[in-house]
Amino acid sequence: GYVYAPEFAGRKNIFGGHAWCQAWIGGQWIGLDATRAPDGYSAVHITLLAGSGNPEDFFDMVNTLNSFQITEIKQE
Repeated sequence: GYVYAPEFAGRKNIFGGHAWCQAWIGGQWIGLDATRAPDGYSAVHITLLAGSGNPEDFFDMVNTLNSFQITEIKQE
């Protein structure tokens, strides 16, 4: 998927390709992302594909990366 970063590699306010995991806890799937500590998984994660960890899952996701656009919507 994508994850928002306020700053990465000298660029500000970007979404970058990213992967995280989920665990079945207490009867629901919980997103876990150690790279986003201390917040972990949150609304800044955009899921494009869920897989089982097989390499084919990754290649299926790569094919979708350039086929959509993120648009900011402001509520007035």
